[in-house]
Amino acid sequence: MPVFEMSALNKKIGICGVLSTIAAIYVTRPGVRSGVDCHTGDSANSLNYVYDIICGFLSYLDENNENEVMQETEAITKSFGGHYAAWTVKGYLTRGRLEEDAKGGAYAMALTPKGILALLEFLGMTGVWNKNDVVGDAAIGLTRKGAPINQWGNLAHWTYRTAKGQWLNNGNVYNSLADLNLAAGRDYQEIYWISVHN
Repeated sequence: MPVFEMSALNKKIGICGVLSTIAAIYVTRPGVRSGVDCHTGDSANSLNYVYDIICGFLSYLDENNENEVMQETEAITKSFGGHYAAWTVKGYLTRGRLEEDAKGGAYAMALTPKGILALLEFLGMTGVWNKNDVVGDAAIGLTRKGAPINQWGNLAHWTYRTAKGQWLNNGNVYNSLADLNLAAGRDYQEIYWISVHN
Protein backbone atom coordinates (compact mmCIF):
# COMPACT_ATOMS: atom_id res chain seq x y z
CA MET A 1 0.00 0.00 0.00
CA PRO A 2 1.26 3.51 -0.75
CA VAL A 3 0.95 4.57 2.88
CA PHE A 4 3.46 1.87 3.76
CA GLU A 5 5.89 3.61 1.40
CA MET A 6 5.26 6.84 3.28
CA SER A 7 6.37 5.15 6.49
CA ALA A 8 9.87 4.91 5.01
CA LEU A 9 10.25 8.59 5.94
CA ASN A 10 10.98 7.42 9.48
CA LYS A 11 14.33 5.98 8.36
CA LYS A 12 15.77 9.51 8.53
CA ILE A 13 13.17 11.45 10.51
CA GLY A 14 11.81 10.60 13.94
CA ILE A 15 8.08 10.74 13.23
CA CYS A 16 7.12 7.12 13.84
CA GLY A 17 4.09 7.98 15.98
CA VAL A 18 2.63 10.26 13.32
CA LEU A 19 3.30 7.77 10.52
CA SER A 20 1.82 4.87 12.51
CA THR A 21 -1.32 6.93 13.10
CA ILE A 22 -1.64 7.84 9.42
CA ALA A 23 -1.23 4.16 8.51
CA ALA A 24 -3.92 3.14 11.00
CA ILE A 25 -6.38 5.61 9.52
CA TYR A 26 -5.48 4.59 5.97
CA VAL A 27 -6.10 0.91 6.61
CA THR A 28 -9.25 1.23 8.71
CA ARG A 29 -10.97 4.07 6.77
CA PRO A 30 -10.97 3.35 3.02
CA GLY A 31 -12.64 6.69 2.35
CA VAL A 32 -9.48 8.62 3.16
CA ARG A 33 -7.12 6.57 1.02
CA SER A 34 -7.28 8.71 -2.11
CA GLY A 35 -6.29 11.73 -0.05
CA VAL A 36 -3.22 9.93 1.25
CA ASP A 37 -2.36 8.22 -2.03
CA CYS A 38 -1.96 11.51 -3.85
CA HIS A 39 0.83 12.44 -1.44
CA THR A 40 2.86 9.25 -1.85
CA GLY A 41 5.38 8.18 -4.47
CA ASP A 42 7.59 11.23 -3.93
CA SER A 43 9.42 11.65 -0.63
CA ALA A 44 9.34 15.46 -0.67
CA ASN A 45 5.59 15.45 -1.36
CA SER A 46 5.01 12.90 1.39
CA LEU A 47 7.12 14.87 3.84
CA ASN A 48 5.22 18.09 3.13
CA TYR A 49 1.95 16.23 3.74
CA VAL A 50 3.17 14.86 7.07
CA TYR A 51 4.61 18.24 8.08
CA ASP A 52 1.23 19.87 7.46
CA ILE A 53 -0.46 17.25 9.66
CA ILE A 54 2.07 17.81 12.45
CA CYS A 55 1.71 21.60 12.33
CA GLY A 56 -2.08 21.34 12.21
CA PHE A 57 -2.06 18.98 15.18
CA LEU A 58 0.32 21.10 17.27
CA SER A 59 -1.67 24.25 16.46
CA TYR A 60 -4.84 22.43 17.51
CA LEU A 61 -3.25 21.46 20.84
CA ASP A 62 -2.03 25.00 21.42
CA GLU A 63 -5.30 26.70 20.47
CA ASN A 64 -7.35 24.32 22.65
CA ASN A 65 -5.03 24.55 25.66
CA GLU A 66 -4.27 20.84 25.58
CA ASN A 67 -1.41 21.53 27.95
CA GLU A 68 -0.89 17.99 29.24
CA VAL A 69 -0.45 16.53 25.76
CA MET A 70 1.82 19.42 24.73
CA GLN A 71 3.96 19.00 27.84
CA GLU A 72 4.23 15.26 27.29
CA THR A 73 5.11 15.76 23.62
CA GLU A 74 7.87 18.17 24.56
CA ALA A 75 9.20 15.93 27.33
CA ILE A 76 9.40 12.73 25.28
CA THR A 77 10.89 14.50 22.26
CA LYS A 78 13.54 16.09 24.48
CA SER A 79 14.38 12.64 25.91
CA PHE A 80 15.98 11.73 22.57
CA GLY A 81 18.69 14.31 23.30
CA GLY A 82 20.97 16.03 20.83
CA HIS A 83 19.28 18.86 18.98
CA TYR A 84 15.94 17.62 20.37
CA ALA A 85 17.00 18.60 23.90
CA ALA A 86 15.45 22.06 23.52
CA TRP A 87 12.42 20.99 21.42
CA THR A 88 9.15 22.81 22.13
CA VAL A 89 5.76 22.94 20.46
CA LYS A 90 5.89 26.71 20.01
CA GLY A 91 9.45 26.51 18.70
CA TYR A 92 8.45 23.94 16.09
CA LEU A 93 5.55 26.07 14.92
CA THR A 94 7.60 29.28 14.93
CA ARG A 95 10.58 28.01 12.94
CA GLY A 96 8.54 27.20 9.87
CA ARG A 97 9.11 24.68 7.12
CA LEU A 98 12.42 25.90 5.69
CA GLU A 99 14.25 26.28 9.00
CA GLU A 100 12.88 22.99 10.30
CA ASP A 101 13.99 21.29 7.09
CA ALA A 102 17.52 22.60 7.61
CA LYS A 103 17.85 20.91 11.00
CA GLY A 104 19.53 17.53 11.29
CA GLY A 105 16.32 15.77 12.22
CA ALA A 106 13.91 17.78 10.11
CA TYR A 107 10.28 17.62 11.21
CA ALA A 108 10.96 15.14 14.04
CA MET A 109 8.48 14.83 16.90
CA ALA A 110 7.91 12.02 19.40
CA LEU A 111 4.54 11.08 20.89
CA THR A 112 3.39 9.49 24.13
CA PRO A 113 0.31 7.25 24.30
CA LYS A 114 -1.83 10.29 25.13
CA GLY A 115 -0.28 12.02 22.13
CA ILE A 116 -1.29 9.15 19.83
CA LEU A 117 -4.83 9.29 21.21
CA ALA A 118 -4.99 13.05 20.67
CA LEU A 119 -3.67 12.76 17.12
CA LEU A 120 -6.23 10.08 16.30
CA GLU A 121 -8.97 12.35 17.62
CA PHE A 122 -7.61 15.30 15.64
CA LEU A 123 -7.77 13.15 12.49
CA GLY A 124 -11.32 11.95 13.18
CA MET A 125 -10.64 8.55 14.72
CA THR A 126 -10.97 7.00 18.16
CA GLY A 127 -8.22 5.17 19.99
CA VAL A 128 -8.38 3.05 23.13
CA TRP A 129 -5.34 2.71 25.36
CA ASN A 130 -5.22 -0.94 26.46
CA LYS A 131 -3.24 -2.40 29.35
CA ASN A 132 -2.40 -5.55 27.40
CA ASP A 133 -2.07 -6.70 23.82
CA VAL A 134 -5.23 -6.47 21.73
CA VAL A 135 -6.70 -8.14 18.66
CA GLY A 136 -7.20 -5.88 15.67
CA ASP A 137 -5.61 -2.74 14.26
CA ALA A 138 -3.33 -1.08 16.76
CA ALA A 139 -0.50 1.38 17.24
CA ILE A 140 2.17 -0.42 19.25
CA GLY A 141 4.63 1.41 21.49
CA LEU A 142 8.04 -0.21 21.84
CA THR A 143 11.11 0.07 24.02
CA ARG A 144 14.58 -1.42 23.50
CA LYS A 145 18.03 -1.64 25.01
CA GLY A 146 19.67 1.76 24.89
CA ALA A 147 16.32 3.51 24.52
CA PRO A 148 15.95 7.14 25.57
CA ILE A 149 15.32 7.45 29.29
CA ASN A 150 11.81 8.78 29.83
CA GLN A 151 8.84 8.35 32.16
CA TRP A 152 6.90 6.30 29.61
CA GLY A 153 8.85 3.10 30.19
CA ASN A 154 11.68 4.38 27.99
CA LEU A 155 9.36 4.49 25.01
CA ALA A 156 11.53 4.57 21.88
CA HIS A 157 9.37 3.76 18.86
CA TRP A 158 5.86 3.34 17.50
CA THR A 159 4.77 0.93 14.80
CA TYR A 160 1.43 0.02 13.28
CA ARG A 161 0.12 -3.56 13.36
CA THR A 162 -2.80 -4.52 11.16
CA ALA A 163 -5.67 -6.75 12.22
CA LYS A 164 -4.00 -9.47 10.12
CA GLY A 165 -0.88 -9.29 12.27
CA GLN A 166 1.34 -7.45 9.80
CA TRP A 167 3.81 -4.98 11.29
CA LEU A 168 4.64 -1.78 9.42
CA ASN A 169 8.09 -0.33 10.05
CA ASN A 170 10.15 2.14 8.02
CA GLY A 171 8.57 1.29 4.69
CA ASN A 172 8.53 -2.48 5.15
CA VAL A 173 5.92 -5.00 6.29
CA TYR A 174 6.76 -7.87 8.64
CA ASN A 175 4.77 -10.89 9.82
CA SER A 176 5.91 -10.60 13.43
CA LEU A 177 7.79 -8.37 15.83
CA ALA A 178 10.57 -10.95 15.79
CA ASP A 179 10.93 -10.50 12.02
CA LEU A 180 10.91 -6.72 12.44
CA ASN A 181 13.62 -6.92 15.11
CA LEU A 182 15.77 -9.17 12.95
CA ALA A 183 15.58 -6.79 10.00
CA ALA A 184 16.13 -3.68 12.12
CA GLY A 185 18.88 -5.15 14.30
CA ARG A 186 16.88 -4.23 17.38
CA ASP A 187 15.42 -5.95 20.43
CA TYR A 188 12.13 -4.07 20.63
CA GLN A 189 9.61 -5.10 23.26
CA GLU A 190 5.94 -4.09 23.35
CA ILE A 191 4.89 -1.77 26.17
CA TYR A 192 1.86 0.15 24.80
CA TRP A 193 -1.16 -0.97 22.81
CA ILE A 194 -3.61 1.54 21.34
CA SER A 195 -6.44 -0.03 19.38
CA VAL A 196 -7.87 2.00 16.54
CA HIS A 197 -11.59 2.44 15.85
CA ASN A 198 -13.67 4.37 13.32
